[in-house]
Amino acid sequence: MLETLPEHYSHNYQIDIDQKPAKASDRISPFICFYGIVFGLILVLLGLFDQIPEIHGTNNTSIFMDAGVVSGVPEAQSVPNYSRDFFDFFFIFIGIVVILPLAIAHLRYKKIIINEDSVFIIKRRARGRKEKTSIDLSEYEGVRLRTEISQYGLLQKIKHIIELAHKNEEYTIPLYITTKAKDIRNKWEEYAKKLNLPAVVITHMGIEKRAVKDLDKSIGELVREKKIKDNYNADKTVPEGITYIKQSDKLIVKPTKIYWDLYSFLISVFIFLVLLLTITSVAFHSYIKSVAGMTWLVNGYMIEILAIIIPLMMLFKRQKLVIKLDKVVAIDKWPLGLEGKVKLPKEHIEAVDIVYDHKKEQPYISISSDDKAAHFGKKLPIETLQWVREFLIHYLAR
Repeated sequence: MLETLPEHYSHNYQIDIDQKPAKASDRISPFICFYGIVFGLILVLLGLFDQIPEIHGTNNTSIFMDAGVVSGVPEAQSVPNYSRDFFDFFFIFIGIVVILPLAIAHLRYKKIIINEDSVFIIKRRARGRKEKTSIDLSEYEGVRLRTEISQYGLLQKIKHIIELAHKNEEYTIPLYITTKAKDIRNKWEEYAKKLNLPAVVITHMGIEKRAVKDLDKSIGELVREKKIKDNYNADKTVPEGITYIKQSDKLIVKPTKIYWDLYSFLISVFIFLVLLLTITSVAFHSYIKSVAGMTWLVNGYMIEILAIIIPLMMLFKRQKLVIKLDKVVAIDKWPLGLEGKVKLPKEHIEAVDIVYDHKKEQPYISISSDDKAAHFGKKLPIETLQWVREFLIHYLAR
């Protein structure tokens, strides 16, 4: 397993190598930076503005909680200086926390130029001078496909990365980055063919090189040609944490319990804090109503309810694989009966791999065809994932 892999900054990136020299810039989206920094500045300015003496005068009032000017609210309930200051500096602190990482991230970039026989890289880190490097194209080992779990607040997305892999990962460059699985293997195959390099993939066993001609073959074809081994043993005990159910026309594979990790813990903490905020707002219902008004109070309650329900649904999401005679269906099942499905026809499935996300140190199953990919088994132990992979290959090869 690779201990370190290169960091790419983009979430939507493509370099067109049909026309040489091919050029592209890998950096965080200006859209995300601009709106994030504007949002942070608004928070900072609100906090600073509320600290101007003329704003709160002698009543110790605040633009956030102007109790002294609300009819029917006693002066004694005006916000004390220390409370107002804490509230203001909290806004300023959050604004700075939002602005600084985005500003630093925007300074980093990689400019890439691919010529007929060489690659030119201009790299700028957040600190330091630009680094310029030229590498012969022949030094690259292949076109690598890998996935990475990206965090978007509480949400997670799979980032699919096609990159030109070098023995020295400092020189590995992105060719294509997306958060959508559609056509990712087609893109991988196209880049490998155009650059006349082998296809490379990172599995739980390490780096594997594959001939480009094999990328279009189904699992059944690869097993028959003995390029993939069918190692499934029906007598082997099903590992702990997974079960499969035989029905007349299908097999169902699913985890038997919920697996917790740091991500689950953070969601739980978030739910607890929002619940605490909700209880506090209910306890001070009358006072908040008199200060903010009924409309704002109801809107606040709605936001709090959604901020509890949505993370709870993410926390208790279930996965299962349904294996039928002609297809495999990967199902994500959330509470309240909501489902997400990815259907892959059996003859189109070209790979079943245990891939590894190096950032979260998390292996999982990837099932892919030319135009689709499904992922299963995040948080499951590696021994369980190995059994699931062997099980799938055996039934797909039949």
